[in-house]
Amino acid sequence: MLDNLAPILFILFIGVIIALGVYSYRQNQARLAALSGLAASLRWRFLGDAKDRNFEDRHPQFPRFARGNNRYAHNRLQGTLAAFAAELPAEAGDYHFTQTSGSGKNRSTITYRFSYLIVTLPFGLSLPDLAVRRENLLDKFAGAIGFEDIDFESAEFSRRFHVSSRDRRFAYALIDPRMIEFLLAAEARKPSRPFELGKGVLLLTSRSTPWNAVEFDAAIRWTREFLARWPAHLVTDLRSR
Repeated sequence: MLDNLAPILFILFIGVIIALGVYSYRQNQARLAALSGLAASLRWRFLGDAKDRNFEDRHPQFPRFARGNNRYAHNRLQGTLAAFAAELPAEAGDYHFTQTSGSGKNRSTITYRFSYLIVTLPFGLSLPDLAVRRENLLDKFAGAIGFEDIDFESAEFSRRFHVSSRDRRFAYALIDPRMIEFLLAAEARKPSRPFELGKGVLLLTSRSTPWNAVEFDAAIRWTREFLARWPAHLVTDLRSR
């Protein structure tokens, strides 16, 4: 009886694998079509699934792009984003890398993917580095032993966000009460996106899984609103450096 069932179960197993492969392929094609449509609506270029393996070399200030092996950016959209009375170069896409652990028969490789949005700001290297992300338990532990992030007058903001920068004066100037209100309101609608400033570039990333077209569009809209809220006196100061 079991001998007769074995071939049938094997065929069913292969059928399930093929069905999952076809479903995954169709889902990916639908996502690519949606990203292409988004690029067209933004008047950006969509570069398709071509792999950019030199991406990390252009953005060495962001350690996230140097993790693991087999690293590349793909599904890229390129265009400009209006801010500070200028059209700023912008790119969005997916990033892929793998990490291998163990050895011999216990060796395993895990593939990671996340999405990003990069905007080149008009201040060059005079722009201080800064990172803002959601506060987590490790941050609270680090604070308990003396490794504190930058705190702000808003206790709610300081409780929800971890802010780090070597230029505390810049951090306080950028994250003023108006910006705090914006970030808290955005957090209330949806968990915040981590963002960083490094070497004159703004970077947003998804937490883990890649964004769909709607989430890419939301990230771009968020970025426009975020840049529109930079204090005028800070922008003037940065331009004069």
